[in-house]
Amino acid sequence: MKDANLSVRAAAIYAMYTLGEKVDLTPLSVMLQSQRPGLRANVAMLLGLLGDRSAIPMLKQTVGVPMPRVDAARAAVVRYQVAEAIVRLGDNSELDTLRGGVYNSFGEVRVLSINALGEVHDRRMTPALHQILDNNREPPEIKLAAATALARMGNQAGVDIEVKLSADANPVIRAQAAWGLGWFSDSKSFARLQELLGDSSAMVRVAAAASVVRQT
Repeated sequence: MKDANLSVRAAAIYAMYTLGEKVDLTPLSVMLQSQRPGLRANVAMLLGLLGDRSAIPMLKQTVGVPMPRVDAARAAVVRYQVAEAIVRLGDNSELDTLRGGVYNSFGEVRVLSINALGEVHDRRMTPALHQILDNNREPPEIKLAAATALARMGNQAGVDIEVKLSADANPVIRAQAAWGLGWFSDSKSFARLQELLGDSSAMVRVAAAASVVRQT
């Protein structure tokens, strides 16, 4: 909690709070106003995970705080991260923002929005997610996000895509697939996860291990 990096401090505050320790959450509200997009996005995510609805007004206020020196892509990521936190806390006023993010021009925003919709079980977007799975022109990270979001809502339609992309040459794609496979509940995904525990990339092995824990 005394680390020089503010994102590390924020994560430590979150960890201490979730472990039941008495900790002052006030620094998070200050960090949320930061002009550093990574810090603002991280704190928004943590506030959503904390589950305290009293953070909703603070998050909504953040939407109106501009970051004039931040490039459009990073600013968009922050905007959608804040929207996810608000929806995660039970306020559906930003749900349409996340739905619109599925069609955003920035790939990172699309992945973020699709993941968020899976997190909050927005079944209204199920047809759109199936269209992404069926569209061969979609990038692999978008297809994986859609398959995972459907799985989190109990729909196993994307398991073959997850298994296929878990063998991609790019370890980042393999890691995303390994993380996504943890939301499925079939023998095929579990068998593939066991194989990924021996992957050459440590990032993939960690993601696979987390998914094995989740499945079991």
